[in-house]
Amino acid sequence: MRGRGQRIERKTAMYLSKSIYVSVWNCPKGAWINRYHPEAVTVSGDQQARFDTGHEVGDIAQGMFGPFVDVTAYREDGSLDKSQMIRSWTTMSWKACTTGRKP
Repeated sequence: MRGRGQRIERKTAMYLSKSIYVSVWNCPKGAWINRYHPEAVTVSGDQQARFDTGHEVGDIAQGMFGPFVDVTAYREDGSLDKSQMIRSWTTMSWKACTTGRKP
């Protein structure tokens, strides 16, 4: 039994994005397969073309606001290091504020 104020340690971190949330509501079985058996999912040529177009649009959008700086950081275990990403973003934002230029 857990005492008051004690935390339960989880073995894996859960990540819930807007896309995952919507996919669960649209098709719970499909979302389950994507999460637990991603190797069973196949992407058709039409779907891949849409993904590629989306990536191109994203690249163009990023270029509209000056040089793009990726602050994505990973830990040794492969998970995202959000603390490092926030520190990097904060440093870049501070430089932009103090110099009047984009980082």
